[in-house]
Amino acid sequence: MEEILSEEELNKLLQIQGEVRGVAFRSDADFILHETGEQGLKRLEEAMAGIGQPIKYREIRPMDFYPLKLDTISLVVLKRLFHFDDERIQELGHYLAKVSVLLRLFMKYFVSLEKVAEEVPGMWRKHYTVGGLTVASLDKKNKEMIIRLENFNPHELYCQVFKGYFCSVMQMAVGKKPICDETKCAFKNDPYHEFTIKW
Repeated sequence: MEEILSEEELNKLLQIQGEVRGVAFRSDADFILHETGEQGLKRLEEAMAGIGQPIKYREIRPMDFYPLKLDTISLVVLKRLFHFDDERIQELGHYLAKVSVLLRLFMKYFVSLEKVAEEVPGMWRKHYTVGGLTVASLDKKNKEMIIRLENFNPHELYCQVFKGYFCSVMQMAVGKKPICDETKCAFKNDPYHEFTIKW
């Protein structure tokens, strides 16, 4: 069996600080079930146990907080185990937005882009104990929104997850598929991550 994660890389990931709600783990597991079936989830759990980080995804409580490092390790393992490219990781982000009951309720009652922009920082803080998400600019005339994510750098895979997630959220808000790009990235020596969304 191929090595999914080297000991050196695992030790580096274990240094990640912060926590994330269990819904992140459960949603990843749901995506794997959707894409690969029951056998795929079993393979993921076995791979996590194999590197000394066992997770029983179905036992995770969605609203409890769990170590962000464990979510990051899980994300890296699932990408490598199933040979997902960046596009598939973005699909994971799309999926997370589509299946989020809280997000769907939010979008139902706060349909204006201004209200979405206003609520973004609070929604982030409800799910993560590190980092901060803001809408840096909203230009309805030119149909562009810039979302800024600061102090959140556990792994570059999150760039693709969030790109897919934000694109899906904006599609719910405006009713058509937007174009989403990460225009600044902390992993490319920018001071923060920035996602530009045009519709």
